[in-house]
Formats: sequence, structure tokens, C-alpha cells
Amino acid sequence: FVVRNTGKRSGTAVAQLYLRLPPAAGESGSRLAGFTRVALAPGRSRRVSFPLTVHSFAYWSPGYHAWFVAPGSYRAEAGSSQAGAALTGTVRIVAR
Repeated sequence: FVVRNTGKRSGTAVAQLYLRLPPAAGESGSRLAGFTRVALAPGRSRRVSFPLTVHSFAYWSPGYHAWFVAPGSYRAEAGSSQAGAALTGTVRIVAR
């Protein structure tokens, strides 16, 4: 996504990406999947991306003592904070 400084002064922002696991994972809430600090002059913008790996979607199972990726829809939320997520999307993981 694109971070833009619409103000009249230079400033910084911390762009953040959160993932909410599907119900099959048994976890509630979102987890921080990536962040980066962006410094911009007035009127400037910068494209920000967060590479995701299989580990971004994994959760720990205490019963099995192993990491798992649950099939289902993962909600992605991006913005300046979890509460201030301006962009949302969905990543679908299918079982193999």
C-alpha cells in the first residue's frame, strides 16, 4: 500500500500489517505480521509492502508441540495501528 504525507511538514509514520487467524486456529484477535517506519517530506509518498511466508500464518499447538497453518480465511488489516487500519483484505489458505 502507499503511505503519503499530506501535511506541510516532514514526518514519520509506522506502517503496520495485522493478520486475524480463521476460527479453526482457535486464537482470537489479530497478530502483528509486519511493520516499517516511513519518513516522508511534505507531499511525498512511498509504497510499502510486507512479504509474508508460511510462518506468518502459523500458530503453535501446545497439544501437538508443533506449528500449524489452519485452512480458511485470514483477514489482513493495514494502517498506522490496529485500531486505525485503513485497508483490509482476505488471504485464503486451502488444505492440502
